[in-house]
Formats: sequence, structure tokens, C-alpha cells
Amino acid sequence: MYAMQLFGDRVTISRAMLVDDVMIDDEIRGSWFVTFERAVLIRAGETLWFDGDQPAIDRLDGTTFRPASTSGQYCWRWRLL
Repeated sequence: MYAMQLFGDRVTISRAMLVDDVMIDDEIRGSWFVTFERAVLIRAGETLWFDGDQPAIDRLDGTTFRPASTSGQYCWRWRLL
């Protein structure tokens, strides 16, 4: 399973992936993460995007799948050694 980091509004997946977490860096809302209730298979050519806080996947058959998920903010902490 993969944890995925998104850059941009919509991401077209280049190879099949089984994803359970997505991290998003948004200039407006800051950094946040989404955890799917179950791992989601995203096939090559499908598009992952967000409708507000809700993830959506445009499937190859033309349907849109909205997996159940939870989201929250995260903060990177840096410490100089």
C-alpha cells in the first residue's frame, strides 16, 4: 500500500496503486491528510481529485467514486541538531 502526496488540483495516476493515505499541501488551507477507511485501488489513467474535503476518483468507465475517509491537519516539525 502507498501513502501518496498530491501536488495540484487533479492528479492522473500513471500506474495502478493501492492507496490508503493521501497528503495534500494547499496554499489556502495548509497541509492536511486524508485516510481512506479501506485501501483504494486506483488504476493507471484514473484521476484523483478533491471535491471540498471529500476525495473523488474519476474511473475509466466514466463514473466518479467517492471513498469514505477522514481528514485532518498535519504539521511538519523540524529540529536542528
